[in-house]
Formats: sequence, structure tokens, C-alpha cells
Amino acid sequence: MPDTRHPIRITQRALACTSAVALAALGLVGWALTVAGLYGVVAYTVTRRIPEIGVRVALGAPPFSVMRLLLRDGVVLTFAGLTAGLIVAALVTPFLGMFLAGVPPHDLASFALVAAVLAVTALAASFGPARRGMRLSPTDALRNE
Repeated sequence: MPDTRHPIRITQRALACTSAVALAALGLVGWALTVAGLYGVVAYTVTRRIPEIGVRVALGAPPFSVMRLLLRDGVVLTFAGLTAGLIVAALVTPFLGMFLAGVPPHDLASFALVAAVLAVTALAASFGPARRGMRLSPTDALRNE
């Protein structure tokens, strides 16, 4: 039997839960767009650098050095984005503090956790194109040029 003594409290609680679920869903969509965007940028970079990679491999560069070179591009993009994002988040957080329930606006643990999750995700998104570049054969790379 539903509690009919305090219908306003129940409605407010349901509204808060619905808002939290909607914000979490938007956060997941943003995270997925971030992963897809970074994957696309690193894949495009690998495609543009195929002749350079072919020359490096033909001259004797080990595959892991090629992979490290390509992963570095993703890491640089990630940390540039994280830096810009953390600065904007620190500036906007006081205005969005009313949407936070039980978390102070400048919670360092939340900022650090989000930054760490995004950094690991970005590294994983960069790994696929970098691995593809590492496996590139020098003859195929130089033939395409």
C-alpha cells in the first residue's frame, strides 16, 4: 500500500531520482562521444602518417617504438582535453552546485576520479589505432604513397 501521508515528499524524491538518472545517462552519452572522437582522431592521425611509419619501420624502428609514438599523440590530446575540461569544470561548478546532492561543489576526489577514468578510457581508445600502425608492413605503407 503506497504511503499517502506525504505525497509531496514522495513526488520530490521521484523527481530527484529521475533527474539523477537523466544526468547519468547524459554523462554516459558524453563519455561515449569522447571515446569515439578520440578513436577517430588517432585513427586519422595513423592514416595520415602511414608513409612516415613505413619509412621508420623500413629503417629498422622496432614495432613498439612506432606504437609508443602513436600512443603519445593520443596521450597529448587526452591531457590537453583533461586540462581544459578541469579548468572549465572548476569555473562552472559553483553555478551548477544546486544539482549536486551530497557532494560539495569542489570535491577533489570526484574531479580526480573523473579525470582518471577519462585518461584510462582515452588510452584504451588510442590503443587500437596505434596497434594497427604498429603492425603496418613497410612495403604496403610505401606502396600506398
